[in-house]
Amino acid sequence: MARILIVEDKDSLRAMLEEMLRAEGLQVSGVGNGAQAVERLRGGERADLVLTDLRLPGADGMAVLDAAIALDPTLPVIVMTAFGSIETAVEAMKHGAEDFITKPVDPDLLRLRVARAIERRARSRQSLLFAEAQSRTLPPIVGE
Repeated sequence: MARILIVEDKDSLRAMLEEMLRAEGLQVSGVGNGAQAVERLRGGERADLVLTDLRLPGADGMAVLDAAIALDPTLPVIVMTAFGSIETAVEAMKHGAEDFITKPVDPDLLRLRVARAIERRARSRQSLLFAEAQSRTLPPIVGE
């Protein structure tokens, strides 16, 4: 079961997102500010996806994104904001965001993007595990 960390300062929106994603069979935890999210990630909380607001108290969404990517470059992070602009989206993508969604969040679009991000991460991890296993089991190639 995939684990999602939701970082949203508005309690009602965070609760709605948590409920919606749990209904999809995902394990969800939520926090209300960026500093808590960074602390959880650095503390070893395992996540398969981070869904973060951009404007947060404590530490903004870019700090959450940077912390997530620093700990695991394959961890997908979806950034959402009510104050979206092309420049903001480009900046988030440059920092390693998987996707950028504007608020109000379309539930069907969010479900689709979350599912795609989790699927991509699973495929990526399988590829890495396969490559690692192959490097240990294949004999070295010798030739002239």
